Amino acid sequence: MKRYGLHFDMVESGPQQTQLASFMREHAATYDPIAHQRWIDGTCMPAIVKDERRALAWWQNGQMVGNAVLKIDGPNVIEIKNFRVAQKPGVEGRGLGHFMMQQVLYEAPFLLGEKGRLDGSGLVVLKLDTTAKTPAQGFFENEGFETVGVSPLYIPGRQEALMQRTLQLAA
Repeated sequence: MKRYGLHFDMVESGPQQTQLASFMREHAATYDPIAHQRWIDGTCMPAIVKDERRALAWWQNGQMVGNAVLKIDGPNVIEIKNFRVAQKPGVEGRGLGHFMMQQVLYEAPFLLGEKGRLDGSGLVVLKLDTTAKTPAQGFFENEGFETVGVSPLYIPGRQEALMQRTLQLAA
C-alpha cells in the first residue's frame, strides 16, 4: 500500500528481516541496547522466521521508517510487541504513527483469522506494554488504547503501562 510516499508490506524475506532487525536496534527507544539486541536476536527475529510473529514495515524511498511486530496471544488477542517510528527529520510529525496504527488495526483480525484464532464473538483485543508516563503512552491513548495496569520496568524507577484496545468487527 502506498500513501504519503510510503510503502507498506509484511516482512518476509531474509533481506527484509535483516533490515527490520537493524531498524529495531537503531530505534531502541528507552530500552537498554544490549538487552534489546538480545531480545531482537534471540526472541523476536527467530519467532518471525518461524511465522510465530508477524512483522509489518513501512518504507519511504527504500528506507524503513516504521515497524510493528504482532503476536497472537490467545483467541481474539493480538499483542503488539514492537511499534516504532523512525525518529529523524522528514519522518517525525507527519502522522506516520497514526497511519501505521490504522494499518495494524486493519491487519490484526486477518492475522487471527488466518491462524484460526477468531472465536466468532466479533471482538478483537489488541494489547501492548509501553514505558509509562512517556509520549509513547500518550500516543497509544490518542489511538484509543486504555491503560489497564502498570508493572515495574527493568530500568530502576520506571514502569511499564499495560494498555489495550478492543475492536468490534463488522458483522
